[in-house]
Amino acid sequence: MTARPTLVLAGIGADAHTVGLSLLRHTLTTGGYDVVFMGIQNDIDDVRRVARHADAVLVSVMDGHCLHYLRDFEPDAGDGDTPLWYIGGNLAIDDGSGLSDHLRARGFHRVFVKYVDLAVVVDLLHRDMSGRTPRGRGTWAHRAAETHRRFVSSAPAVGDDPLDPARVRADRAEVLAEWPTGREAADLSDNAVFLSGRPGFPALHQRVDRRVEPPVAQVRVGVPTVAGQRAAFARMERAGSRVLSYQVDSLTRARRFADVAQILADGANGLNGFPVINHGVPVLRRLALETALPLGTRHSMRDPRLLAEISFAGGVTSFEGGALSYNLPYHRDYPLEASVRDWQYVDRLVGRYAQEYGVAIDREFFGPLTGTLVPPSVAIAVNVCEALLAAGQGARHLSLGLGEHGNRVQDLAAARVLRATAARALTGAGHRCVHLSSVFHQYMGAFPTDASAARRLIAESALLARSLRPSRVIVKTPVEARRIPTLAENIAAQRMVGSLLAQPAPQPGPDEESAVDQECEVLQSEVDALLDAVVTAGSGSIARGVVLAVRDGLLDVPFAPSVFNRGEATSVRDCDGAVRWLDTGRLPLPAAVKAYHADKIAARRRRDGVTDRRHDHRMIAHDLLQIPRGDFETWPMGSRRSRQPEPVVAG
Repeated sequence: MTARPTLVLAGIGADAHTVGLSLLRHTLTTGGYDVVFMGIQNDIDDVRRVARHADAVLVSVMDGHCLHYLRDFEPDAGDGDTPLWYIGGNLAIDDGSGLSDHLRARGFHRVFVKYVDLAVVVDLLHRDMSGRTPRGRGTWAHRAAETHRRFVSSAPAVGDDPLDPARVRADRAEVLAEWPTGREAADLSDNAVFLSGRPGFPALHQRVDRRVEPPVAQVRVGVPTVAGQRAAFARMERAGSRVLSYQVDSLTRARRFADVAQILADGANGLNGFPVINHGVPVLRRLALETALPLGTRHSMRDPRLLAEISFAGGVTSFEGGALSYNLPYHRDYPLEASVRDWQYVDRLVGRYAQEYGVAIDREFFGPLTGTLVPPSVAIAVNVCEALLAAGQGARHLSLGLGEHGNRVQDLAAARVLRATAARALTGAGHRCVHLSSVFHQYMGAFPTDASAARRLIAESALLARSLRPSRVIVKTPVEARRIPTLAENIAAQRMVGSLLAQPAPQPGPDEESAVDQECEVLQSEVDALLDAVVTAGSGSIARGVVLAVRDGLLDVPFAPSVFNRGEATSVRDCDGAVRWLDTGRLPLPAAVKAYHADKIAARRRRDGVTDRRHDHRMIAHDLLQIPRGDFETWPMGSRRSRQPEPVVAG
């Protein structure tokens, strides 16, 4: 048998983007290569050790911190007896001018500073590998890469009751000692006094939900320096923003506080967000006092407890995330049991502020998950589980998250089922004093690289959001696929979306309403089956149930990088662009629901001429690349309503 070239494929650094790597892995495996897939969040030295006997090494960096992660690294030169090194992704926060030459001079064979089409990478790799004799060491490298194993206790040490006060006090002392700024958040009474004088997300949500005000258009902005973040907030407020939030940088999200401190000392060049833990409570309070708008934290941090403490002490009244939604899509090896405990700490802290001091803080759950071909049932089930866990610790203002899927009927149905299921579940669990709001995320998958296609998607997404009537809409920008947007680009996108949200929502016609009702019926059956499985797995406990359900594949998030996620369930779009289950894996779905999805997939296979199911991966690849390539006629896909002119808004 002819030896196949062995490739090592790895993401390095703190970023969590894994979909592109997963697709590249599948394409290369079916294209004649042995692929050692290391996943995300690796150190470059670990990659080098695994790569010693490979033919080529493909490294991805997605958060713009390429030079930081490679500061002490030089690849071996590809001289025929050492691997060729490739690097790509989003290597720089700015346009990366000169970076390609710099990295090639350091020994990388090929450098892709920004987005490049998958087909281009594969074609270049084929050319580079031709004429090279495979080294035939793939088996050894594969064993070296397998450093993680699934291990979850059959009796997780978590429960649904409010955390024990003595345990909370002990944990809090440890949490606040993790970094020197933690002690600035120690006095809850002082924090509550400050918080009580700040405008809050919960009050704004109630005005929007009563339709006193239109939904809020919100952008994500994080600037490394205090002066930069202050200027950004001031400019956004002058431009008409109704809320402010800072995006935490990826090094802070990975808990690399010492690295952040060094970068700040060196001038802060290279950070891709606001490092609030390093800046501390007094800084955050000064920023909060300079605005009349509610302030929120957006992150995806592993172990968010210290971040929550500092955020609330600094005047933040909205905190995003949850034990599943900010774990499975973002972290490679964050155990679910630890994640549940950490987020229960956050929710208990929110509960204490409410119960002991009368301070309302919004807890928001991240609905998009991986943002890539995630059928709405699993996203809704995750939302409901996180809402139940938060309410169990005393949180009383909950924002359900919904990511846009790309089919109008499916998104309308998902919004209805999400709200109804969460309300019913919370009431059934005895949480009758909870206010539910909702947050709609404009499409979170890979964005069109063409700016005009991206603008069209954003505008049409805003029209859909107008029909969904959420409390807030998280806004994208036309440069999403190419770089971090400027403040002016964020403001322009926010203004455009906000103007559309302020207009009256069109009422669905009878045909659309009938289609939504049918979709709701199927979707509700799916969600009920998933939630029943969680409750059964945990013997009535949601906390234990989510840990065991993920372990057993009863909850399975497509394209999630976590080693604790089974990754057996896969999905594609149907002929109308709705996301359907291609393979349900171990999901406990009713037979009728499986048949419904199977019929939709069969129609897609017929349309695309896929006669061999071994080629199903081609449909997945098409769907993952369809939006970034701008290969769609309407948005949402399958929409039959008459198109409206694209709004034109000055930047």
